[in-house]
Amino acid sequence: MRKAMKKRVRGVLLVMAMLASMLYGCGSSGGKTEPAPAPEAPAESPEAGDLSGKRVVLLVKQMANDFWVELVDAAQKTADEKGIELEVLCPLTADSNEEQISLLEQALLDPPEVFIVVPADQEGIIPAIEKINDAGIPIINLDTPITSEETDILTFVGSNNYDLGYDLAKAAVEKTGIKEGKVLIVEGKTGAASSQQRTAGAEAAYAELGWEVLDKQPGNWSRDESYNVVQNLLQKYNDVDVIQFNSVSMALGAYEAVTKSGQTDIRCVAVDKNAEALQLMKDTDAATLFCLIDNPPDFIGSKGVELAVASIQGETVEAEYTSSGDIIAPDEEGWDALLSKYKVQ
Repeated sequence: MRKAMKKRVRGVLLVMAMLASMLYGCGSSGGKTEPAPAPEAPAESPEAGDLSGKRVVLLVKQMANDFWVELVDAAQKTADEKGIELEVLCPLTADSNEEQISLLEQALLDPPEVFIVVPADQEGIIPAIEKINDAGIPIINLDTPITSEETDILTFVGSNNYDLGYDLAKAAVEKTGIKEGKVLIVEGKTGAASSQQRTAGAEAAYAELGWEVLDKQPGNWSRDESYNVVQNLLQKYNDVDVIQFNSVSMALGAYEAVTKSGQTDIRCVAVDKNAEALQLMKDTDAATLFCLIDNPPDFIGSKGVELAVASIQGETVEAEYTSSGDIIAPDEEGWDALLSKYKVQ
């Protein structure tokens, strides 16, 4: 689906080499043709320790929840280890496509070696991506795929969002042990590809397992909006077994609405993890928020920078790198190690 990056520079170098050869012949004395100098050996790609002065720009869509903070931290750690400069850009208004476009256009005034882009709107960002393409700068796309066939994307790094939704739904059914249960889904931002794919995976799993999806509403990745959405849904439906959230931040935002609803048997599951959610699960014996699935921001951020370095060094990269998430719950392997990592007491 993705085109290879245009090799304009190689063409320019070839023309320059031909001109240099012609000028050398014309400048020889007495009309004699001097032997052409031996061609210089091609410059070797810089080694990992020879990246000083190389700069990469990482554009994210927000820093309002822990997922993006962890992704940026992982990217910065890898950049420090590799010895490159990482410049992180983020819109002041979370998920603002207009601000993202403006930030990319400003960055092009002093262009980096590579752009790493997390689009808030995978279609709305295209005009800025086309300008980067025209400048001949590689683009690494993280988390939300830019799918336009008219743009040149070097590689994509992210999670398989359909599988995240599907596997989380299967775990919810298995852990409740309920047959023919009923579920509500709280989505992310309307139109966001990651949210759409997580919802599609969840719906497929629940249909396969005989559960009914009562309703689905967008929470726009917002804690406050998720609280209001769930409060309204639970006034409408009084026979809910599970609420599945497309992000853990929305689950945390809605937690109080669930516990105050009087429906004490509702269980909540969510995509992503953070210290707050793990602490809540530990403190409450996972009575309400009882299962998560990992959408690993550290893998995505670190891998993006690794591939940027590979591109700078002239290495070949694959078109896509995706990861699958592990189920997170007190009865799952790795629970204690995760609590230790996030300093949950």
